[in-house]
Amino acid sequence: MKRFSIFSFAALLALPNLIYADSLELLKETKECIDCDFNGADLTELDLQDIDITGSDLSLSTLSNSDFTNSVIRKVKFIEADADGVILDKALMYMTNWSGANLEGASFIQSDAKGVNFENANLKDANMSGARLWASNFQGANLENVNFTNAHLGQVNFIGADLTNTILEGAIFWGAKLQGAKLFKKDCENAKKDDALMDETTQCIEQ
Repeated sequence: MKRFSIFSFAALLALPNLIYADSLELLKETKECIDCDFNGADLTELDLQDIDITGSDLSLSTLSNSDFTNSVIRKVKFIEADADGVILDKALMYMTNWSGANLEGASFIQSDAKGVNFENANLKDANMSGARLWASNFQGANLENVNFTNAHLGQVNFIGADLTNTILEGAIFWGAKLQGAKLFKKDCENAKKDDALMDETTQCIEQ
């Protein structure tokens, strides 16, 4: 059986860090890193504005307080990432997967986040005001104190969600899935006007 030397084994352990370093260097030089592997990387408090990381994998990465303003983030995996305080204002974020991620205090102001998966994510205190969130999935997510002011929530999956602790002023609910959801009565009325999908399991309660 072939055996690795201690040097070879150490080199293998160091390989992921070399990959991250090379990818980060590419980002710094070109503002672009397509299909890059940042799985498990520590990208804390970095200025990543105006970058393109289409198709990349940042699952299990640490992104706390990093700034992705105006970035292109199509089909990127952020599964179970630790991204509290991350800034994604005006980012283009189609078909991105944030399932199980920690996004407490994150900012998505005016982001274009269509088809994004936030299933089971922690979005406590997140700011999604003015964001376009068409067909995104919030099932099982912690939505405590999320700001959805003037957000576009068409065809969004809020099945079973508690929206009584969110801010929904001016939100658009066209075709949103609200079966089993709990909303204040005034928000229910707005959702009905937008032809949201509601049934006998939708709870409309007095504030």
